[in-house]
Amino acid sequence: MKLALNALALQLMQMSPADEPPEAGAPEPGGRPEPPRSTRPDRGRQRGAAPETPAALPWQARPGWRGRALAAWIQFDVVDLPWLQMAYEGRRRDGLTCVKLSRSRHVLRVRRPERFGARDPRGVYVKRYLINTPRRRLGNLLSGGKARREFRLGWRLIQRGLRTARPLAYVIADPMRILDRQAPPGFARAASFLVTEEVLNDGTIYEWARRGDAAGCEGFYPALARYIAAMHQRGFYHDDLSGKNICVASGEELRAWLAADRGAATAAANGLLSQFILFDVDHGRLFREGKVPYRLRMRNVFQILRSLRHFDMKTRAARRQFVEDYLEAAGLSTARRRRAAEKSINRFARARLGHELV
Repeated sequence: MKLALNALALQLMQMSPADEPPEAGAPEPGGRPEPPRSTRPDRGRQRGAAPETPAALPWQARPGWRGRALAAWIQFDVVDLPWLQMAYEGRRRDGLTCVKLSRSRHVLRVRRPERFGARDPRGVYVKRYLINTPRRRLGNLLSGGKARREFRLGWRLIQRGLRTARPLAYVIADPMRILDRQAPPGFARAASFLVTEEVLNDGTIYEWARRGDAAGCEGFYPALARYIAAMHQRGFYHDDLSGKNICVASGEELRAWLAADRGAATAAANGLLSQFILFDVDHGRLFREGKVPYRLRMRNVFQILRSLRHFDMKTRAARRQFVEDYLEAAGLSTARRRRAAEKSINRFARARLGHELV
């Protein structure tokens, strides 16, 4: 199986161009400007044309690597960061903080250089996607690199009105490096890197529920249900949605907004989308606005209920009320739709948890 995957990947490498393709809308020599290209998700087909990403500077990090950056100062050598030392020797050193370690990715927080915004407390996050299995090698050859895909997807979400960490740069390995099984082991092997701007926030939905802040904030969960409905209305589906990858932008602003808000019909116009921030969007899919399939919508609702079921969603009545708030915001609040939603959510719950939720 591994030999077959490597043979197919080698054929793809030979067919792929050596250089980074031009940005969407850039004119080819002697030809007409090319229309914006849409980024397809890893699974499923992206529907509808997406707006192009901002113009970026070519970034030749080192031989065997290529990428793009939105500003010159971001072009530090992400490949040469002390990934191995941060993983095994300590979580903090020389302005670096290790945020996450897993088999598929490592994340470091890098302090912003003093000569570029010394008064700005925000740093940048560098996410390293590991390419350490035949399946990941083939997937990166087919998609052009997971970091590149998330870079483009992040900008499309911003252009559709959803707040997320602003992508600043990406670096991907050349196909030959991805296929090279003789490369040194560990952190020197092929990977792709994404640099995003740090977003100041007041904690995740999960943290709010655990501390009891969400229960003490009147209207919090109806607003969250309306936000998820608005996210789906803009065509975004998150394959791994939970209370840990949605953050509250500002607790004070959210409480003031909830006190002044009147009705779900004007949710998009009166600032709902600015109250929450999405993270870890690399698992997402982008559809045409309003065209997220019903089954995927219910899967996202189930994922939120599952992540909060030990806190404010302990009772079935609370979970059913959340589903009702979502359906009302999505314009699906009929008796037939409610029964279908409960049936779909319980099907997911029985498969994942072994029992029903609503």
